Amino acid sequence: MRKSKEQIVQEGEFNGHEIHTGEDMGRLIFKFLKMQGILQRGKGRLFRSPGSIKEEERRLAQQPISLASMGFESTRMKVIEGLRAIIEFALTKHDLSRVNGADFGAGATGAMVGDLLAPFIKGEEASWAQIDVNPLAVEENRKRHPGAKIYEGSYHNVAALGLEGRLDIATGLSSLDATQFMDHAVSQIASTLRPGGHFLHVQDVRPGTGAGPRELRSMNIQPPYDAYVQGNTNIQLITGGPEAMYYKAGKKGWLSVGELFRRQMGRAVKHCPDLDLLRNDWVIAEKENSLQMDRMYYLNTLIGGYEEGTTIFRDKVAAVVTVARKKG
Repeated sequence: MRKSKEQIVQEGEFNGHEIHTGEDMGRLIFKFLKMQGILQRGKGRLFRSPGSIKEEERRLAQQPISLASMGFESTRMKVIEGLRAIIEFALTKHDLSRVNGADFGAGATGAMVGDLLAPFIKGEEASWAQIDVNPLAVEENRKRHPGAKIYEGSYHNVAALGLEGRLDIATGLSSLDATQFMDHAVSQIASTLRPGGHFLHVQDVRPGTGAGPRELRSMNIQPPYDAYVQGNTNIQLITGGPEAMYYKAGKKGWLSVGELFRRQMGRAVKHCPDLDLLRNDWVIAEKENSLQMDRMYYLNTLIGGYEEGTTIFRDKVAAVVTVARKKG
């Protein structure tokens, strides 16, 4: 393992990809998108946050599944092997259990268990449960994965699921970004774990509406927010509207909503007295490809391009990986 001056750590090869940690690829993406005129600058206003967990659950239960997990699927599947490399790295590096698990916020696609974990839990699929608060998502996931244990429920109320103290591993794939009550969600998920069990969360898509502003408020930066959004529309930080990809974070400059989420996620785990935070990093999987272009996957945005004279082309797939262990 080699550590460079930029604090980038080369972690080795997993699923045919080179893994390194400590690099926020968002800064490179920011420069590229600005140069191409894809980002538009504007002032963002915060959407109306739910006043309670009950209200938040009601909103999520009514959300069209095309706006949630199914909307990310086509781009995610183009880099599925890179994401699997990131999963294998987390499983191996932290010696995570591959049995007796539950995936919270599984969505309509069941992508964490059905796609990303699938090669690493062969023969143990029956020991995994998948949970989502949206009944339409549960119905679609059951159609895709007949025979799998898929339940309607919330990571805000694990007692209703009967999972307290029963799991060796709890996971989430871009699921906790949806909550405005992250400390409570993390605490509830921690309560499902046995002593020594692990929580693994992987954020590979743009965090939900409100994730960026929540972190900015913790930095004492108040609205309206100076931001960039993809596309040529005015920024409207409301449900169903285009969401900002980058925010002006005071003296820290422009930060992606993914980086702002990473910081919030790490703090929520640290606030939980039952968990030890083991990792809260950007993890990048890199591999040569035969597409005659370089590709970068960041927050479910896939960017391709090439420089004249280049003969070796690579994929770079980025995600925020958070790992914590239950004390005791």
